Amino acid sequence: MPTKADITSSIAKELRIITHLTSKLQPQHLSFRFTPGQRSTQELLEYLGVTTEGAISELLTGSWAVWEQREKEVEGLPLQRFAAVFAAQQLAAEKLLAPFSEAEFAAKRVKNAQGVERPFAEALFEGVVKQLVGYKTQLFLQAKAAGVAGLGSANLWRGEDAAAKAG
Repeated sequence: MPTKADITSSIAKELRIITHLTSKLQPQHLSFRFTPGQRSTQELLEYLGVTTEGAISELLTGSWAVWEQREKEVEGLPLQRFAAVFAAQQLAAEKLLAPFSEAEFAAKRVKNAQGVERPFAEALFEGVVKQLVGYKTQLFLQAKAAGVAGLGSANLWRGEDAAAKAG
């Protein structure tokens, strides 16, 4: 089972990569969507600006109040403000998890939004970390499809530009 440090580290890594990918976008990329029924890139960034803190809060309290408040705060946010939003999401995750010792963290059980009870660490891994990985990949693919040039595997998996090839 992942430890509190594992979960916190994974969240931080994924948010750092999401921030990096966001830095590659320009305002003209924000309206892109794969199909009419899917989220635009703007809507995806807004979702990513809520999901970490919102999901952790819901697991701890059973309430969507934090999620709903953050949704209002990020709606229509300009592109350049998302880096600060993602940094705040990481700090919120750390703050929400800080009160738990590793033993308390390992022993805690929660119910997810579907009412399934599971260990807190598992719920965080399945419901927050994996979600960040999946939506990070969607952001990468949307950015490429919207015309952001030069994105490759290093951008997606390490949150950095590829090293220049020696020539």
